[in-house]
Amino acid sequence: MLELADGTLLLVTYGNFVGDRVPIEGFVPTKGENWFKYRTYLMASTDQGASWKYRSTIAYDAKTGQESFCEPGLADLGNGELLVVMRTGRYAP
Repeated sequence: MLELADGTLLLVTYGNFVGDRVPIEGFVPTKGENWFKYRTYLMASTDQGASWKYRSTIAYDAKTGQESFCEPGLADLGNGELLVVMRTGRYAP
């Protein structure tokens, strides 16, 4: 998570949206769990984290990598530029 100059908090996270139903190869569903390829997305808060709003999907592709895009890291490069680094599966930065 990072805080912009105007106090906005940004958070990158990953998970599944309704309709994200491409199974992850090599993951075996157990006890009602399902493993679907992830998406990485951006959330923002303008009230010091009391509430959050979805801003954008950063990356999702049902064909990329074992897990698609997950475990993001966020950096502020300055001049309005942000950088997100993700991995796409085991041993796949």
